[in-house]
Formats: sequence, structure tokens, C-alpha cells
Amino acid sequence: PWRGVLENLELQGLVTEVVLPRLARCLADELTMSPFGTAPDSDDESLIFEQEGMESWGYVLQWYNAKLIPQRHMECLIEGELMLRWANTLHSWLLSLVSKTANRSQPNDNPSQITTPSNSDGTINSHTLCQAGTFYLAMKKALISTTISLPTNPQICAHLQAGLLMINAALTNNVEALQDLCPPDERSFSYQTVLARRVKEDQNKAAARKEAPVSKPHVDANNRSTFREVVEKFAETHGVVLRPKVHSVTNVAATESISGKALFWFGRVPVYLDNDVVFCQISNGSGKAGTDGRQDWSPVSLQDLVSMEKKIK
Repeated sequence: PWRGVLENLELQGLVTEVVLPRLARCLADELTMSPFGTAPDSDDESLIFEQEGMESWGYVLQWYNAKLIPQRHMECLIEGELMLRWANTLHSWLLSLVSKTANRSQPNDNPSQITTPSNSDGTINSHTLCQAGTFYLAMKKALISTTISLPTNPQICAHLQAGLLMINAALTNNVEALQDLCPPDERSFSYQTVLARRVKEDQNKAAARKEAPVSKPHVDANNRSTFREVVEKFAETHGVVLRPKVHSVTNVAATESISGKALFWFGRVPVYLDNDVVFCQISNGSGKAGTDGRQDWSPVSLQDLVSMEKKIK
């Protein structure tokens, strides 16, 4: 009802301040997940959440799909209230399965009491691994459906990567590796703590940009970068240094190049710049640049100059 009264940004601000903290508490109190009873033909959310948890997540999606939850805050909500709970659920389930499978090798007075989804050789069977994979894919699809950018959310990606490592450890029946992958306590993170961390990270980045020295390029009278600056930058990107040729000049070719033009070394290739063109010193005798003997100056592209530099031993 407030859409016609408040501007969109004002409405988002109101939701961020008032509604989002309540949605976060709702997820913290009611969100429940389970990899059990998943079916490949079910929708993604039903593969992750139990009924009560699915209702809580549905409330969040209603606000988000109505474009009332800003993307940044949705990402904080997912990282703080969803991912650790999902990772802990997957880890606890896989660890219990692997531990039970390991116990099959122990003597037991009543073997019929040990029921575990495993093969006769003690490894977890394909159905159980398929169930774990479905639980992983369902979470990934649910994240993609919220249009969050995974590459710009390394913490969320880290939880997904950890999930794959857990499944792999279970596949190899490696109890020790699975124990090492135990996620942090889900109560140690929340929407509020993630939001506070991201705000602090943004402040640190802004401060670093403000303190970073700004390099001033060479400019001409019209306040434009000079051609020498362009060549220097190009050389730098290819691991080559453009430096003035300051040693004593005695041979004919060097004397010709001196006529009003400053000589440079492009790595080990002698060059000079004239009217936004690079001229390179090339030997007629050996075909190599910068050797003794009769040498000509010819225009050359910057890319060819890099190739020539690489050929000089």
C-alpha cells in the first residue's frame, strides 16, 4: 500500500530498517533444512527446506521479488541466515553416514541393527550420493534464482565449495577429511553481523583508495597523454622497460637518429619516436635489431616491437 505514497528508494530504506531485521529473525528462528525425502521433479526450495522453513523463505522471496529488498541486503541475508545452516545440515548428515559406514568394520553382536545407506564394500551407495548432490544443486539453483552474483560474493562461494569437498570426502569414505571441513557454528553469523562486516570492508576500501598516491602521466600543452607515455604504458604491460639511450654515440646510424630525435631502448631494441610513430633500428646484415654494421630506421608497430625484443638473445 505504500508504493503510491513513497518513492522506491524511500520504500527500500523503510524495508531495510524495519522489515529486514524481522525477516532475519524469522529465518533464524524457523528456518529448517533437510536433505531427506528430496525428489528430482520437485521445485528447488522443497529440496532444501522443510515445510516450516519453506514458508519462512517464501516470505523473504515475496519481498525480494517485489523489489523491496535491495540486492546487497539480500546477499547479506543469504550469507548470514542461509549458507551456514545449509553447510551445517549437509556436513552433519554426511558425517553421520560416513561414521556409520566406518562402524560396519567393527564387530557387532547384532549386525541387523546397523542400517546405513552403503554398499557391501563399506562405501556410500550411489542413491545416497545422488541425494547429497541434489541437495547441493538445489541450493545453488535457489541462489541463482535470486540473481545474486556469485563471483562478487566469495563467502557464499566458499560455502558452496566446502559443500563439494564434503561430498567428495564422503565419496572416499574419509571421516578425518570430513571432520576437518566442519563449518562454523551457524549461531556465530547472522544477517546483522554480515551486514556490519561488509560495511566495514567498504569503508576500508574507500579509505585505501583515498590514501593511494595518484600517478600523473606526462601531458602535452592540451592536457593529453603524450605518445611517449602511451609507449611506456604499452611496454610496461608486456614486461619491457622504455628508457633513454644515454651512452656515448659514435656510429653513423646513431648519429642519424640523433637529428632532433631522442633515442630510447625498448628493452634491448633501439628506437626513436616521431609524430606518434615508433622507428626501430634494424640491421641489414643479420636481420636483428641493435647489432653492429649498416643499420636502417624503419617504422614498426608496437606489437611487432615486442616480438623483436623477445627474439633478441
